[in-house]
Amino acid sequence: MKINYKKIFPLLLLSPSVVLAQMGVTSENVPESVNLTNIITDVINWAFGLLILLAAVFIIIAAFMYLSSAGNEDKIKNAKNYIIYAAVAILIGFLAKAIVTLVTRLLGV
Repeated sequence: MKINYKKIFPLLLLSPSVVLAQMGVTSENVPESVNLTNIITDVINWAFGLLILLAAVFIIIAAFMYLSSAGNEDKIKNAKNYIIYAAVAILIGFLAKAIVTLVTRLLGV
């Protein structure tokens, strides 16, 4: 049986609305603390945590590749590249988080 993801995807997008409607959540009874800035900040923090986790996993994989290379120059080069890419990803993540913090403080949000 083949699953047609093109038909299922729109239903997945609507599922939070259905759940919230069943719970009786409307625009009148949403707390004041829920605003676009808080939502964006939460998403950025979640994505940053995921980035750090994935970078750590790639560093561990690279370390294993380096240790198991047995002197093979191609494997050593690949392992070093993985470590460099993970470090660059962490640096970009910190820069992105710093830029968002700077912009929100400048805008006074």
